Amino acid sequence: MNIVKLTLLLVCVLMTFSGVSVAGEPKRLKKSEVAAFIGSQKVLHSLSEEMKAAGVVSFFKYDPKLIAQKNMPIFVENVRIMQKDTPAYYDRLTVIVTGYSHNPTVENTPVYRFTSAEDWASIGDRVMLAHFTENSTATQTGYDDLISALPPGMLDKLDPERRAIVEKNLDLLRSAQNVPEADKKLVESFEERLKKVLFEMVAATP
Repeated sequence: MNIVKLTLLLVCVLMTFSGVSVAGEPKRLKKSEVAAFIGSQKVLHSLSEEMKAAGVVSFFKYDPKLIAQKNMPIFVENVRIMQKDTPAYYDRLTVIVTGYSHNPTVENTPVYRFTSAEDWASIGDRVMLAHFTENSTATQTGYDDLISALPPGMLDKLDPERRAIVEKNLDLLRSAQNVPEADKKLVESFEERLKKVLFEMVAATP
């Protein structure tokens, strides 16, 4: 397998659940944010089903090709598309998420209120990335293993276009290893409830 295919394969594994690229010092997730995002699935289910029936892109839809090609987060990009193409649904999503509050007694955590649809989406993407990287050996060792396996001077031998592809995807794979361990462990504590969100994503994707 050549180096271009190998790096793309590893990145595709990473993209199975999220395309978020963490740059610089990553922002830590709060328990209240995770609880709010996962809990919001219950109040968003009907809207997502309505959008799917109407043949428009749901905020829960997962498009790995779009993410892999453009390095875009799942939910943030879906919300951007909604605002542009289906503003009425975007407005309804905004009303629902900004008006939602999870039960603080269930998770023993303060209530977190989303400030916007974009806030909901951004937190959701960070939750998904933490979930996947906690459960993937590819993101834990993929970058180091790939770099150590590269023959000396391999990148220099590639034509500019292929080298750009490789370097971009190496950066993405490397950035995935920067997800804080605390985020991974926090999201892992919500594992069973998170499955409902994952099922919702599957249902929203044709």
